[in-house]
Amino acid sequence: MSVRSLNLVARRRGAALLVASLVAIVAGFALALAPVLQSKVEVRWPQASDDVRSTALLLANLTPHAVDVEFDGAALEAAADGGGLLLSTVRTDRPAARAAGLVLETDGATLTVTLRQSAQTVVIEPGSWHLRSSIEGMTLERDGEPVLSWQSEVPPEIDGLLTDVQELPTGAVFQATVQVLDDNNTVASPLKLLILVVAALALIAVAVLLIRDDRARPLPRAARRRRDDGEGRWVRVAVAAVDVAVVGALVLWVFIGPMTADDGYYAVMARNNSDAGYVGMYYQIFNQTFVPFVWYWQFLDLWQTVSVSAVWLRIPSLIAAVGGWMLIRYYVRRHLEVAGAVRAGFLAVAGMVTVLWWCAFAIGVRPEAVAAVGAMAVLVLVVTSVRTGRAFPAFVAAAVGALSFAAHPTGVVAFGPLLVGIVPLWRALSGDGWRAGARRTLAIISGGAFALIAAFHDGALFEAINGQRRFAAVETPLDWTDELGRYGLLLENGPQGTYVKRAVVLVALVLVLWFLIAWAWDLRARTRLIGDAASLMGWTFAVGFVLIWITTSKWSHHFGAMAVIGAGFVAWMLTVLPARVLAALPTARQRWLLASIFAASLLPPVLLALEGPQNWFSWNAHLSDWGQAPGVGPVVFAQPALWVGVVVVSVGVLLALSRVRRTPVRLPILAAAVPVTCFALIGVYMFGTFGIAAARGWDDFSTSAANVRDPLARDCLLEEAITTWDAAGGVVAPAVDTQAGAPEGIPERLPDGTPTEPILATGSSVWTSLQDGVPSVGSHESGWFDVPPLADGEQLVVAVAGHLTRDASTKLTLERRDGSGEITTAPLTDEVDRHGWRTLLLSPLIAEDTEEIRLVAQTRTELPGQWLAVSDPLVAPARSFAQVFPPGTPVSVHWLMSFWFACTTPPAISNGIVEPPAGATSWGDFAWDMNPWSPGRGGILAGASRLADIRTLAGDMDGFGAAWGRVQVFDYPVAEAAYELRTDRVLTPGWRSAFPEASQLVVAER
Repeated sequence: MSVRSLNLVARRRGAALLVASLVAIVAGFALALAPVLQSKVEVRWPQASDDVRSTALLLANLTPHAVDVEFDGAALEAAADGGGLLLSTVRTDRPAARAAGLVLETDGATLTVTLRQSAQTVVIEPGSWHLRSSIEGMTLERDGEPVLSWQSEVPPEIDGLLTDVQELPTGAVFQATVQVLDDNNTVASPLKLLILVVAALALIAVAVLLIRDDRARPLPRAARRRRDDGEGRWVRVAVAAVDVAVVGALVLWVFIGPMTADDGYYAVMARNNSDAGYVGMYYQIFNQTFVPFVWYWQFLDLWQTVSVSAVWLRIPSLIAAVGGWMLIRYYVRRHLEVAGAVRAGFLAVAGMVTVLWWCAFAIGVRPEAVAAVGAMAVLVLVVTSVRTGRAFPAFVAAAVGALSFAAHPTGVVAFGPLLVGIVPLWRALSGDGWRAGARRTLAIISGGAFALIAAFHDGALFEAINGQRRFAAVETPLDWTDELGRYGLLLENGPQGTYVKRAVVLVALVLVLWFLIAWAWDLRARTRLIGDAASLMGWTFAVGFVLIWITTSKWSHHFGAMAVIGAGFVAWMLTVLPARVLAALPTARQRWLLASIFAASLLPPVLLALEGPQNWFSWNAHLSDWGQAPGVGPVVFAQPALWVGVVVVSVGVLLALSRVRRTPVRLPILAAAVPVTCFALIGVYMFGTFGIAAARGWDDFSTSAANVRDPLARDCLLEEAITTWDAAGGVVAPAVDTQAGAPEGIPERLPDGTPTEPILATGSSVWTSLQDGVPSVGSHESGWFDVPPLADGEQLVVAVAGHLTRDASTKLTLERRDGSGEITTAPLTDEVDRHGWRTLLLSPLIAEDTEEIRLVAQTRTELPGQWLAVSDPLVAPARSFAQVFPPGTPVSVHWLMSFWFACTTPPAISNGIVEPPAGATSWGDFAWDMNPWSPGRGGILAGASRLADIRTLAGDMDGFGAAWGRVQVFDYPVAEAAYELRTDRVLTPGWRSAFPEASQLVVAER
């Protein structure tokens, strides 16, 4: 082929590459704006005139788009005859709920409409009534004429549709229509699917054209040369041993390790994707969408179709960790100028740091695993592209970086190698002219379209924008000025500041400073000690701290995104760079001085790290030194004298070896002695303590032991390890004498709406400090009760309701009488207020010689809410968590523990409606104002906790005790789904929703 023909082919190829790149980029952005089919959900109630039943209707958003109620005089008469309530969206016997809802009440002559705390009354006249509520306000019309109005009031919160109407007369009109907010449930329209196809074809074309372009250009000989490092057999054996140790440690941690932050949150969030039709926050923020960061959660949803056990859920992060380790090995062999014993030492240190960094941050379901392996893959590809002059590896790097970023904002660290490598990449790709280089650069940039495809393949731009607005309406977003908070969390005495997390990050930060000093010195002296590949790795790691600085989330968990590059960087800075720098110094005095300063600079981060606590997320039964700094016996690892001793011993050993072998002192070993010893020590301590916890829990229980015994959680070991006691399922203890001051006038319901019937059904009496429903000053002494012999698992318990915290003016005391008649006392408290009956254990407070017991209650205030209700002592049988909630029962387990509850089904959020949970758990002994229970935060349990009658059970976990958490049982006084659900799809452009804004946004912006 002639030169002219070759030039023509090259020009056509270049033009095609340019067009394909532009099409890919434009199509990618067009996906965000392309039309989608948006969910439209309506609830119609009642289902029929002869089937009028109050029903639960738990909205994920709490408020709907609109409420429309039509009724006539006959319906009002039926309500007046039934009790007066025509319609309420909340329970009217709970003041906090009533203050958020809509209530229509009638006495037969008038109709009172209450929206939140604003009530208006109208005289009933014959006619057709129509109530409409939207974000524009609420109006009540009669025969088309407005009679009442609430200007600018947004729709009420809805927990259910409640009424006193039992049956409607023939021909009566009573119909409520609720337009449920389910705006984030979108699917791709035909046009969007077409754009997806175009984008995919364009990216394929770019890839093919880049490969052909690379093959058509001559490559530098150096890029094709393979280096023979001449490594001996022992080096290869050592490297293989490191491989086995690293992979083995990571696999072991999958079984015995604790959960990482939010593992339970993210796993359940992803699992609900199939039900909701989109990835939402699930537990809170009104199930706000996660668009554009969705593809990883959609993958995790599919992954959980096989199993939801902790071991199975950790497999993807294990694969990422092993893949990251293989990339480090590839990088050091192919790109870093390291061979022989130095390479073995490098990999030994890199292996330790890899294991520690991954175990501390990323062996779980957190998306930082994607960012970590993605960043290293991008670095390898960028360096490959720079060294070979090929554009295709850089295109793949852009695609990998884009997908890493589309998994989570911390994936932005994967763009680090591309940013750092801009200049060398341009030089490598523009050798045949700037026009050709520009085309290849545009083609590489088009790889970023993978992020747009992952983000908006079934979502839309308005979802991403509104999602951020929804979050901002609940919680003030953080920005770059809040970055110090991340390091504050790293240094806290909690699970975000555990000793392992501190060690890898703090040592790495000091090494970044040394790298910058060495790089500047190397540049000025032109010694080329660092090398291009090491320089790119070092700058990528340093820039990573800057890139996570600009993200809006400031948890210390996000350091996990730097696990792979961090391990390679730390190992290179400890095993390679010191030797090169020290060898370049002219005198022994300078070498000793620099090695000493380097070693001394690493002592503070090591000591600060080792002051971090043995504290991990969730409970870890049988784990030694919980909450304390690591150590063995009386020896605490953070003692400065210990590490000064490490330095002195290192110097002594190096001097002795130097004299024996008659070789120079190996000062690089001294420089790295402190951090390497620290890494080895905490690695042994970490695996040792968790290994012991697994062994101790083999016959008892620990999550570590359960993962080893039952990796797929088919035996539900955790659910069986939790024992509960419910006072409502017990029987009264045998009475010794007639009850003193027997209670009279027991109310049907307590001030928080709690029914007394479940406790009365046990045969117990109930004493309350209420008089006519109002708290009063008073006291109560129960009769004396025998301490009966208890069957296996049974416990003596008492049911309490109301206020009983330590600082309360309501007190409950257990009096114990032994055979000699001596009476001793023990106070009974409940750390937090919860509405409903709570079961408290009496048995742990009763000594072996106690024969009789009684309860003494006292209240000293008439303040609202300061009341108390108490049952008699009861004997309650033991029931496991699995017996209380059989498999398949919807139970909302708190996200700090849900990762371990593989046999428990979370309630689904579907069509914007929360499936009524049969129960829940709360973390530790915290109150219900935690996020899932909070209406202000859009918690998943906000509506259910207001609608249901709740009993909090006493509980105990094998190996951990009562501090693990609390179990709540929900009983609903209404039907769970006595309504008609209608769903449809509405076509809407990607930049705006087809429906009005959520009421929370309207209120926030007012």
